Amino acid sequence: MKLAYITQPTDLGGTAVPDCGTIYISELKPTLDKLSADLDLGINLNDFMIGSTGKREYSGDIDLVLRYDAGHKAFHIMLVDKYGLSSTARNGDMIHLKYPIVDFDATKDAAQPRTGFVQIDFNFGDVDWEKVYHYAPGDDSEYKGAHRNLIIAAISSLVDNEKSPILDFYDRPVTHIRWKWGSKGLIKVNRHSVLDNETNEWSRKQFDTNIAGPIFDADQIAKILFPLDGTSKDLHSLETMMGAVKRNYGMADQERIWERTARNFSEWKQGNLFVYPAEISRYFLLNDK
Repeated sequence: MKLAYITQPTDLGGTAVPDCGTIYISELKPTLDKLSADLDLGINLNDFMIGSTGKREYSGDIDLVLRYDAGHKAFHIMLVDKYGLSSTARNGDMIHLKYPIVDFDATKDAAQPRTGFVQIDFNFGDVDWEKVYHYAPGDDSEYKGAHRNLIIAAISSLVDNEKSPILDFYDRPVTHIRWKWGSKGLIKVNRHSVLDNETNEWSRKQFDTNIAGPIFDADQIAKILFPLDGTSKDLHSLETMMGAVKRNYGMADQERIWERTARNFSEWKQGNLFVYPAEISRYFLLNDK
């Protein structure tokens, strides 16, 4: 199943390191076999792919997750020593490497650019959780893993809410108990305003106090988001998430979820590249997206 692009981008390769292009699915295993031998970490990196890598015919980069006890900075230094500064980059906790594609097949040119090199993105953390958070459905969906995460974030922010009837000077509830979805898991917080005792004015910034979580188990997360019948299978894609919303919520709550999802998509830099289902797209039209 092809991605539901309005217009497919002309450059699908990784952009953190220059001159990287797409990799064809048959090239993944030999490339990661070679990299596994080069790095000598005692693991086969084919077992540590995350996201959509290996789930579509072409991948723009290779996403991996590792545990590295010395930390991501030390890992970056190790890569620089081995491959040179020009072949590596660091973006926060993520490390990028330009690496030659093994068994490169120049006839496979349907997704450009094809340069003979691929960008490898190293993520660090708990492997099992990162595979949940960075999950992507691949060919089963017209949408990316990022779409799935953004609708999860929208649902999390709207379900099981408790809002104080008292508002601060910015018309926000003084306390708002809600769920938050992100790289640290599913967390229940009390988002609250703070009153300055000296000025008797509310702070512009609100603060979050953790109440529950983080929750990492996919079935437990699905049960919180979809209390009637949610399972981890509902977290598979944008399409399965929408189906679970329709099973678990009435029309008014559904519309709130579609609107928040459209807002999340519109704030994502790639969000306006896609055609969306009618439930979501009509809120793009309202927002002139």
